[in-house]
Amino acid sequence: MAFVAGLAAFLACGIAAGAQATAAASPEVPAAPTAAAASAGPSRPTLTAGAEAGYITGGEADYWNGPTGRTYLGLDYTTKYFDLIADLSMYDNDKYAPTTASVPGGHLGHMYFLMDNGGVVAHAGPLRFAAGRFQQYDVIKSPYSLFVNSDGNSAFSMKLDYEDDVFFYESRWIELNSRSDVSTSTYPTGFPDRGANLKVFGFKLAPGMRFGFQDAGVYTGRSFDAEYFLNPIPQYFIQYVKTVGGSPWSTGGNENEIVGMFWDWKRDDGISLNAQLLIDDFSVFGLGGTPDNPWKLAWTFGGRMKTKYGTFGLFQAGATKYTFESVGNDYPYSYTYYPDSRFNNGSNYYAISIADNAIGYRNGENNLALLADWSKSVAGCDLYASLEFLLAGTNGSNDPWLGQSYYPGGTELLDDPTVEKRVLATVSASWPTGRWRFYGSVAGGFAVDPLASVAAPNNLPTGSYIYVAQAGQVQPLMQLTIGAAYTWDL
Repeated sequence: MAFVAGLAAFLACGIAAGAQATAAASPEVPAAPTAAAASAGPSRPTLTAGAEAGYITGGEADYWNGPTGRTYLGLDYTTKYFDLIADLSMYDNDKYAPTTASVPGGHLGHMYFLMDNGGVVAHAGPLRFAAGRFQQYDVIKSPYSLFVNSDGNSAFSMKLDYEDDVFFYESRWIELNSRSDVSTSTYPTGFPDRGANLKVFGFKLAPGMRFGFQDAGVYTGRSFDAEYFLNPIPQYFIQYVKTVGGSPWSTGGNENEIVGMFWDWKRDDGISLNAQLLIDDFSVFGLGGTPDNPWKLAWTFGGRMKTKYGTFGLFQAGATKYTFESVGNDYPYSYTYYPDSRFNNGSNYYAISIADNAIGYRNGENNLALLADWSKSVAGCDLYASLEFLLAGTNGSNDPWLGQSYYPGGTELLDDPTVEKRVLATVSASWPTGRWRFYGSVAGGFAVDPLASVAAPNNLPTGSYIYVAQAGQVQPLMQLTIGAAYTWDL
């Protein structure tokens, strides 16, 4: 009876939300805190169980459109010096191959498991160390964060943090590919071992104001490199000291370095602002006979303002063409979780969506994005809404120079014959009551000339696919989710 009453109250809350808001974005699904969460919390384990159902259509990787379901179980144990986090989900859709089982047919229908979080955190004073599988987030809170995807993609990782009243530092290792058994046309013997390391050097300039530098390195031939993780020297220098020949310690190897900076300010009057810049390569526009190679950069800025009518936000972001790609077909160090944009599920090739593959900026390269959002708590309901507009051109972070044998001269942005024009609105609500939490969201929109996965020009590298706008098409976008979760103190 408590569940039925709660569900009815939540639906009423959702109807009220729809009457008060006109645009939206997806809600955060209830889950155990990640390693990035503060160490304050329960001194006894908590267990959360939940389920949700929905429907989805549209998007670049649309092979799994249709009904979708999810059940999940999460364990959270937070103490003064030690945290344990374990979140497991079971999905019911065709996105990935189903889990094998000793049942008729040999598998569990369309169901498969994903590990959302699974790791331990040790913390003492200003120092914290986390190891395991965690959802990944950036140092700034933005829907368009550049160095780490704001979707919170899950990956096996280690992170070392230090923070005091003036300075903060982070070194994070992310396993990208290890002992891969994924065979594609481009990588018939499996993806090469790859790893990434991200660092943050930050300073507290004033109350609520921070400024810092970030750098990220992707290396191949191994999935973990202890020096990248433990050595605080910027990774640009680590890369060149270790890999350049002519020394007895040279390791060689295919590696890449990305640098950038961030600034954020959380003011006492309810206004918060942030900005971030990412640079992979730049030139001086051919001056002095230097190569006029493309600027490979991304940027974002925005903020939110609290008012009595709710919190309003506005964010803008973009990235030039080629930003997250490597420089050649023999250098698989693109800033992506996988070196290919497709995978074989055993019977068919499926595209990996841009957002699922991006380590950093969720929209990938060659685009401009604008998002406005609003949130407010009404009658115990946490309401959220957003409206997003996206212009997206040819996108192939896994494909050096998008099928060309060498980089073109000059910097490019949305110079394709056709680009995708996307509008997406979403409304969501979350209602906690006692140990229950009821939540739901509905998103709708359309994409004109939508991006689709197609074979790369000139078949470079062999068998590769990129995302190209399909002129004259209109793709409807819709996603519906409704769910509930219950939490016990053990």
